[in-house]
Amino acid sequence: MAATVRFLTRRANGQESVRLAQIEAESFTIGRGSDCQLELSDLRVGLLHAHVTELSPGVVAVEAEGSQSLISGGRRTRRAELNLSEPRTIEIAPFRLTFRREESQTVIDVVREETALKAPSVEEAEAVFRLRGAGLSKRGAAWALVALVAVACLAFPLWIFGRPAAETIGAQAFGRAHGAPGLLHASVSTTATELGAGQMWSPGPLSEAHAFLSADCKSCHTTALRSVADATCLRCHKGLQDHADAHLMSRAMAPASLFEAGNRAIAARFDKPVGRCADCHMEHQGERGFMNTRQSQCVDCHAHLATRLGGRSTVGDVSDFATGHPAFRPTVVVAPRDGAPVLTRRWTTDELDRARILRDGPVIPHGADCEGFASGKANFRSVADIATPSADKARPGDNNGLVFSHAVHLSASGCVAGLARQLGIQRAKSGALGCANCHTASRDGGGFAPVEMKRDCSACHSLTFDTANGLSRTLPHGEPRLVVASMLDFYKASAVDAAAGASDPDRRLPGQAAADQRAQMRAATLDHADSRAVERVRAIFSPGGACYGCHEIIRPASGLGFGVAPVVLQQHFLPKAEFDHRVHMTAGMTCEQCHAARSSQSASDVLMPSIQTCRACHRSEHAFAEVRSPCITCHLFHPGGSHSQTLASTLADGDGADRGVVTALTPLPMAQTGGRR
Repeated sequence: MAATVRFLTRRANGQESVRLAQIEAESFTIGRGSDCQLELSDLRVGLLHAHVTELSPGVVAVEAEGSQSLISGGRRTRRAELNLSEPRTIEIAPFRLTFRREESQTVIDVVREETALKAPSVEEAEAVFRLRGAGLSKRGAAWALVALVAVACLAFPLWIFGRPAAETIGAQAFGRAHGAPGLLHASVSTTATELGAGQMWSPGPLSEAHAFLSADCKSCHTTALRSVADATCLRCHKGLQDHADAHLMSRAMAPASLFEAGNRAIAARFDKPVGRCADCHMEHQGERGFMNTRQSQCVDCHAHLATRLGGRSTVGDVSDFATGHPAFRPTVVVAPRDGAPVLTRRWTTDELDRARILRDGPVIPHGADCEGFASGKANFRSVADIATPSADKARPGDNNGLVFSHAVHLSASGCVAGLARQLGIQRAKSGALGCANCHTASRDGGGFAPVEMKRDCSACHSLTFDTANGLSRTLPHGEPRLVVASMLDFYKASAVDAAAGASDPDRRLPGQAAADQRAQMRAATLDHADSRAVERVRAIFSPGGACYGCHEIIRPASGLGFGVAPVVLQQHFLPKAEFDHRVHMTAGMTCEQCHAARSSQSASDVLMPSIQTCRACHRSEHAFAEVRSPCITCHLFHPGGSHSQTLASTLADGDGADRGVVTALTPLPMAQTGGRR
C-alpha cells in the first residue's frame, strides 16, 4: 500500500504549513515509538498504538494494539474499517487523522488539536503541597522533627550514657576483681545496647580484636562527647614502648601546610592531638581491621630522616622496599664477653658474604677417617678461628666463640654423615643430616629455639670420658673449672682404689721398714695418678679433645686453669625486624633457598640472605604479581612488641652504625643451653 502522510500545522496568523512523508508497505504502524512508520509524538499515544492494513483498493482497517483505543465516528473503538470513497476521520489522543483516496493512493492528513487549558495560578499550585488542610504547617512539621531527632538521638543516648545504673557499678567491681579495672564486661552491663541508644551513634561494627566490647561502649568512651584518649587505650595495652623520642618524631614529620596546621590546631582543641593512638588504629571498621598499614604512614618521616634530623639519625632513609631500602646490616658479635657481649652493625650482608668466601680458604681439610670424632685426631678448625679477636680488630663476621662448620655437618659423603647413619639418626639414614636435626622450631613456630648441647648436639658429640666398671662418667658441660676438678678427683680416686686393692691387709711384714715401704708405694701411686689426671685434663682441652672440637680454648700460662671463650648465639640478626619462617615453609621454600649453609666452613659466617634475595619475591606496596610488602610487613611500630631482646630506639640512642659497636645483648642462661653457649 502506498500512502502519503501530510502533517498539517496551523499557525497563529491562520496559515498552514505542511510536512510530507511517504509510506510504502502492505501495512504500517502508528505510535509514539521511533520504529513506527507513522510517528505521533505525544505521551498520550502508545509506543505501538495501532496497525493500518489495506483490505482492498480504497478500503483500509485501523486496529488498536494491546489496551489502546481510537475514536471513529464519535465512538471509542478498537477497530475501524474505513471506505475511502469519501474522507474518513479517526482520532488518536490529540491527533485527528483523515484518510482519503487520491489518484489510486491513500492520503492521510494529520492534524494536532489541543484544547486550551487555563494555567493554574501560583497560589493554586502551592496549595497542592501545603499541610494547612491537615492542620499542620511546613514550619511546624520541621521543628517537630528536629525536636524528635534531638530527643531520640542526642538527649536519650546521653541520658543512658550518664545514668549511674547499679549494674554499671557492679560491672566495674567485677572488672577490678578480675584484673581489668575500668573494663566493663559485655555480659554484665547491656542497658544502652538493649535500648538501642548506642547504635544511634555507632559508625560501624568493632574489629575482631575488640568485638567482646561491642555491648559496653563505656570501656573506651569514658567521657560523653569526647574522643577516646590514649590513656584509655593504655589501661589495657600496658607496656607499649614509644616508637621513638617524641621530640625527634615531631622533627621528622613533614612540614605542615597552613591548612594542615589549622586543622591540627582545631583537632587538638577537641582532644585529638597529632600522634594519638587513633591516628593508626581506627576502630568501627568491621572485619577490615583497625590498623592502618599504608606505607605512607612510615615513609612520610623515614624518607627524609637524614635531612630533617640533621645527622642525629643512624637509620638510612627508606622510601620503598623494592627501590629505596638500604642493604641489611645484621647485628653481629664483635667480642663474646661474659654478661655483656660487644655487638656491631657496621657490615652489610654483602660485605659479610665476601668475608665468608675469603675466610673459607684457609680451612684445614678433613680426612675420610672421621677426623674430629676419633681419639687423638684433630677436629675441623679454621685458621680464622684460632684466636678471639678484639673489638677494634674484629673481622667481618659473627665472632660468637664457637668452632663449627655447616659444610661438614651437611655433607652427604663426610664422616659426620657416616656417623649419623651409624647412630640411626633420622634423615641421615638416606644421606646427610638436615637443618631440622639441629635446629628446633620455637613454640610459636615462627623462629627457632637456641641450640642446646644436650638436645641438639649430644647425639653425636658425647661428653663421656670414662666407662670403667660399667659406669659412664660425663663432663659437666659449660664449666671448665668443674671439668678440671671432676677429672682430677676421678683419676686420683681411681688410683687410690687400685693401690688399696693391690695390698693384702692380712699378710703384712712387721717392722718400720715395711711401713715405710707401704708409705712410699702410696706416695708413688698418688704421684702417678696426679700426673695421669693432669695429662687427661690437658688432652680434653687439646686437639682431639672433647672441648677443643667446638670451642675456642683459653690456655693458661701454667697449671690447669683452662678456660673456654664465651659463646653468644644470636637469635635475631635483625632485631628491629619481624620474620616468620612458617609462612615461607608453608609456601614450599627450603632452607637452602635463603641460607648458604652447605658451603659454610666457619662458625663466624652470617648465613642471612641479602636484600636482593628477598626482593625476588617481596616488592613494593603496589606490586601486582609479587608479594606486596609495605613497611608493616617486617617492622613493628612499637619497638620491643615481639622480640624481648630488641636494641634501644634507633632514633633516640643510635644503633652502633657510626660508633662501630654497642653493648646490648646478654647471653641466655646456662639452663637454656645445657651449659655455656
